[in-house]
Amino acid sequence: MSRSGDDTHLAAWYLRVQQEEDDAMDKIRFLDTLLTERAEWDQVLSQIDEARMSVPGVANEWSMKDEHYRDHLPALCAWLEESRR
Repeated sequence: MSRSGDDTHLAAWYLRVQQEEDDAMDKIRFLDTLLTERAEWDQVLSQIDEARMSVPGVANEWSMKDEHYRDHLPALCAWLEESRR
């Protein structure tokens, strides 16, 4: 293989590795942002008293305390946290 062929192969390999690193960094940034936003959301929720959390109307007849919000979001965040590793 000629020198220019070696250079082309090396350049293609470098671009492929660089794209993989960029994709990984995007995933890390996405997960960090998601977890930061979740922490901020938890902070907002902690300021709402218990009685108010049970009032329907947040989403039709759902209250903030309903199963939909309480059970699904923690599972999603746990899954995303696990995928960071």
